[in-house]
Amino acid sequence: MASGSEEVGKDYDDLKWLVYLETLKRTKNNEAMMKQKLKLGYKNLEDNVQHYNMLLSKFATLLKLSILREKLKADAKRVLLLEETEKAVENIKHKLNPDTANALINNTELEKFKKVLGSLEEHENLKQLRSQLEDLKNISETIRTIMASVTALLDGSVVDGLDYFTPYEED
Repeated sequence: MASGSEEVGKDYDDLKWLVYLETLKRTKNNEAMMKQKLKLGYKNLEDNVQHYNMLLSKFATLLKLSILREKLKADAKRVLLLEETEKAVENIKHKLNPDTANALINNTELEKFKKVLGSLEEHENLKQLRSQLEDLKNISETIRTIMASVTALLDGSVVDGLDYFTPYEED
């Protein structure tokens, strides 16, 4: 009879082993499904964030346009005084005068730049060409700085002009 109980014990051990393997298989499958669901959820989250950002951008644009429309509607109701407008126009004309912009440009630097540009083809000495190239770079940087100054002056003039054209409310 001992062999019969051993056989039942073996079957029981085999059954336990099969249950363990089935549980292990299900656990692995569950892990794989969880990973799949997690990837799908993350993709959905990314899509939702992208959609949210797009809607937020549209809302911001709509808000800007709405504010601009309200501002323009309010400005349309205002009236400018003629004398102040004429003074503002004259002031803007004076600031935008080409002589003002030309006064900011250093003529000697400009002539030096033109001379170096014109004589660049005539030289054969490499060291001299390199020094002239450095001079050209420096002069170009100076001209860029001057142009930035002129641009800033023009921008300031435009802002001043817009300030002069700020409409007054009717009483």
